[in-house]
Amino acid sequence: MPFAGRARDVLLGLKYRNRRQVARHLAGCIVNRLLVSGQVDGIDVVTWAPTSRRRRRERGFDQGELLARYVGRQLGRPVRPLLQRLETEAQTGRTRRERIAGVHFRAHPAAHGATVLVIDDVVTTGATLDAAAEALRQSGAQWVRPCAVAATPTPVVAIERRRAARRGHLRAVA
Repeated sequence: MPFAGRARDVLLGLKYRNRRQVARHLAGCIVNRLLVSGQVDGIDVVTWAPTSRRRRRERGFDQGELLARYVGRQLGRPVRPLLQRLETEAQTGRTRRERIAGVHFRAHPAAHGATVLVIDDVVTTGATLDAAAEALRQSGAQWVRPCAVAATPTPVVAIERRRAARRGHLRAVA
């Protein structure tokens, strides 16, 4: 769904106003999209693109983890913390170029051979999900399916085209 209007308000409420109760509903939206698009089969494990330590401390939770746990529960799949964010500045307020260069992850070896569903809350440039997917692939994940609740409209088209050209098998559901 587009990161605009009511969807934007709901997601910002989750992230910045501690409205965690909406996470179950948002996870249901993700699960419905996955089911409709036929992308559920073969998912071995669900994980998330973790937020920075600073943001987690400020908020008291990681919205990506919360969403991933509900998605995993609704899909009947295990949820594991497979990614560690290598500390960089928060992505909020950064330019596209800074976002693309600014986020890095290390993946847990348990991703080896697995089909991994990676959950994030919002896709802006795709840099976070790209970095998460790359770390998982380098750790040996067989297949990576990035997924977000919402996306800023313009970058998603560019992300899809770029991914299709680079790795045909990596498709964001946003």
